[in-house]
Amino acid sequence: TFGSSPEIVNPPDRFDRQLVKRLRALDREEMTDRLSHLLSDVEIEAILDRRDALLAHLDQIIAERGEADALF
Repeated sequence: TFGSSPEIVNPPDRFDRQLVKRLRALDREEMTDRLSHLLSDVEIEAILDRRDALLAHLDQIIAERGEADALF
């Protein structure tokens, strides 16, 4: 989870609405403030890159199948 790779493996095809809301609200400044004593800048950046990839995947699912089928 806290590695430096931006790759996501086997992303889900349905997402919890509350999780998506929280992921969309997550920003670099808050991550750095809360986690810089535990994680390197590279690791924080990788988390944000994976978050962006996951949300892009979700947006693709919504575009193809609709929000009702993508979110629960």
